[in-house]
Amino acid sequence: MHYWNKDSLEGLASLAAGLAAWEDFAHLAEYCRLREAGLRREAFASLDTFLSYAETWEREKSQDAVNAVLTLHFRSTGCHQFLAQPLMKRFVDPVLQRWLEHDPDAIAPVRWLAILRQDPELLCRVLAAKPGDIAIRRMLIAKRLGSVDYATHHLNEGFFIGKLDEALEDLGLAYDLIEGAEDRESLSDLDREAREYGQMLFDWQAYKARPVGSFPEWCAARGRDYHWGLTVYYGEGVT
Repeated sequence: MHYWNKDSLEGLASLAAGLAAWEDFAHLAEYCRLREAGLRREAFASLDTFLSYAETWEREKSQDAVNAVLTLHFRSTGCHQFLAQPLMKRFVDPVLQRWLEHDPDAIAPVRWLAILRQDPELLCRVLAAKPGDIAIRRMLIAKRLGSVDYATHHLNEGFFIGKLDEALEDLGLAYDLIEGAEDRESLSDLDREAREYGQMLFDWQAYKARPVGSFPEWCAARGRDYHWGLTVYYGEGVT
């Protein structure tokens, strides 16, 4: 049977195995194993034990620990349940904030905060300091393309959400980020996505200038296949 959160549970198991390699993370690994088993109360008891222990660490040890924990987390796919509110509030956030206060020029805590918050300003700050950081570059590109996707996801019904100029600007910024990468091949999937959105926006402008039929029909007549998404509307009484 494929449970709805199978990937998350497998991610927690993988993360638990990685954390278990460090003696200091024994209770955090147990937290993952117990959450995987569905034992929420016991899991958070183990998490509380870890957090109480971590509060006794010196600054540098705390920084190394947060760096190690977050690195393991983001290398393990699907374990979105791991960064629970107590772990963030009592361990991750305070350590990153103190790290920045002690060393305002440090890029590592800024990078983690950028990733955790998906903050465009912080992401740009990291990329300016580390242009070769492909993970940060991908996030920035994805955010720009996400804005274009939102603007265009009702084009199959003839509706453009927002302003075309803003979508074109976001797309242009995504192109710039792709072209500025040291290893463009690693961004080939985003490059293809950006080019498809570029063609779609070009076609939309051409269609609006001389509309014939619906936009999907206009596209089909010209051999365009944009794989329109399914739009679902919920009316009153629908749950």
